[in-house]
Amino acid sequence: MSPKLIALVPPQENSSYAEEGTAAHTLAEIMLRGEWPPDEVNIAEEGKPPKFIETTEEMIEAVEVYVWYVNNLRHAYSNDGNCRIAFETRVQIPNMPQGAELFGTADCFIYRPYVSLEIVDYKHGKGYKVDPIGNKQLLYYALGVLLSLHPDERKEIPKVLMTIVQPRGGGNVIRTWEVDTEVVLAFEQDLRVAINKAYTTPELKPGTWCRFCPAAGSCPALYQNAVEIAQADFAVIETVMTPELLPLETRVKIAENYEQLKAFLDAVWESGKKDLEQGKPFGNFKLGASKRHRKWTDIEAVEDQLGRELGPAVWTSKLKTPRQIELLIEAAFRGGGDRQIKERLLSLVNQYIEVPEGRPVMVPDSDIREAVPPQAVTDFTII
Repeated sequence: MSPKLIALVPPQENSSYAEEGTAAHTLAEIMLRGEWPPDEVNIAEEGKPPKFIETTEEMIEAVEVYVWYVNNLRHAYSNDGNCRIAFETRVQIPNMPQGAELFGTADCFIYRPYVSLEIVDYKHGKGYKVDPIGNKQLLYYALGVLLSLHPDERKEIPKVLMTIVQPRGGGNVIRTWEVDTEVVLAFEQDLRVAINKAYTTPELKPGTWCRFCPAAGSCPALYQNAVEIAQADFAVIETVMTPELLPLETRVKIAENYEQLKAFLDAVWESGKKDLEQGKPFGNFKLGASKRHRKWTDIEAVEDQLGRELGPAVWTSKLKTPRQIELLIEAAFRGGGDRQIKERLLSLVNQYIEVPEGRPVMVPDSDIREAVPPQAVTDFTII
């Protein structure tokens, strides 16, 4: 990674995946306060125009796993008057070399004096399973929290737990790495060495992580990697345009490098768009308007005037998702009530639920999902 290279890149817009992740974290904050999951959440930064993202059934169910885990910890330590639980805490490590400013936001940490510190990080993604073992992001959060404590408090903590909650990652969705506190404190020196190297002799190493890098479109190492793949394996594509007719080894090589190539091509495309937005020429390309949709300029006036003329037909109603209905039932019986009625209502919900088969997707052998039989793929295609 090269901070100097990244500094040359104009600010990037968030991807739809990043926005969904932000929405999930916002929803988690709301649910941890004991509030009902809203139909949508505002993910805009303070002072900026609101931007609402729908809270889907899948999002609510995923976030619930994180909320359940944290609330269990709350309950387990409720009698520990010294226990401190904090959410969405800005973590910053001061006095880093090269004037580097490092900061991040820890989703949750639980500090129990003389017992432990636990960092809990919620991951909403499902395309890449995050391992807590050796995870530098978690180590950074843990180090930041430890350094914020008084040195006397810090040395009395025997262990640090770092937990990933990734409900859509498959397999064991809650994974914890436990280490001695000294391991986390030693990470500070590793961090200093890495920062010095990044600013003086940065190592540009293409990999799957390139999809997160804002400088992917201008990275010489990623460009060279793409060129080498093209020269070695893509020459045949000039005459064979149908993928099925390509040699097997060529198709496999392309698939293996898909993430790197896509990151590079997407970044180049985005850099061209930025040039055009700044009034600079970019070959034979131009800016065109995206698909536009009509919208009301004054909803209250429309409801008042057209509603008066046309009646209820101007409104639509939307049934809550299965999980929202289940939460509604749970809330209705939280203070007690007839258990049989509750079970009957939950049974009624299940009576009208189906979980459709997911569309087959290609994943590496290392993916934890079971392989879909070829016949199942054929059946799905026919349907």
